[in-house]
Amino acid sequence: MESKIKSQYLTGLIIATRMEAEPFIEGLGMKEIEVRPFPVYMGYDACMVISGIGKVNAAMATLYACLKFDPVWILNLGAAGATQESKELGKIYNIEKTVEPDRPHL
Repeated sequence: MESKIKSQYLTGLIIATRMEAEPFIEGLGMKEIEVRPFPVYMGYDACMVISGIGKVNAAMATLYACLKFDPVWILNLGAAGATQESKELGKIYNIEKTVEPDRPHL
């Protein structure tokens, strides 16, 4: 693995799909720097890893970002599959509780 990129305030972004990532790529002026094992984009004080859908992919992408870039913090961003009509499109939500259907007693 190459040497880590050092930034005092580097933020790591983990996003499942390119469609979800596109506004961040454009808004932060990010450039693609890697394709494998994950697409990785770099901007000023932010690195973004497009993980693919699912918690295992997100976990692997997070580990990769931590080992390679050593970010100060990690943000996992995306649509999260909200399908309720009461959830307004484009709103930002702070998640306080999650439900794991495959591990209900976790």
